[in-house]
Parts: sequence; structure tokens; C-alpha cells
Amino acid sequence: GGERKKQLPARLAELTDDPTQQFAEWVKLCKRIARSPHMTGDNNHGWIGTFDFVMKPANLQKILEGNYDNRNPGMQPGPGRYEASPGTI
Repeated sequence: GGERKKQLPARLAELTDDPTQQFAEWVKLCKRIARSPHMTGDNNHGWIGTFDFVMKPANLQKILEGNYDNRNPGMQPGPGRYEASPGTI
């Protein structure tokens, strides 16, 4: 909705001051989220990080700080999870 239209440009500006790099930074952020087991449902509650979750400034900052990064790089995607194919993110 209308609120999302306002939030996205604000979050993009938080990723980089350079408007020509905002899309590239958004893609990197989406890939980081896709690699996060916690953000993609592999947690105690089956919770998934939604667009609205990412759009909150404090949550975006936590993502950028690596709070949701995969702590076990050898871990494979679990049931019900998917990996985005190149070009979809």
C-alpha cells in the first residue's frame, strides 16, 4: 500500500547515499536474507522475515549488522525452505 511506497525509498537511502547504487545494494540485502535460515523459516516458530519486517529501520539495521546471518555455513536448506534462483532476487 501507500505506506510501503514511502518506506522503500527511505530504506534504500539507508543502504547507500548513492542513488545509482541503491538497486545493487537492495539485491545484496535480498540475497543476504535468502541465505539466512532464521529469516527464511528455519527457527523455533516457523517465522519468516516479511517485507514489512525488513522495512522497519531497526530491523534493517539488525540485518545489515549480521544478526540474522547463517551461523552454520555448511547447513543445507530444510523442509519448506527454498533458495532463490539467480535472477529472481
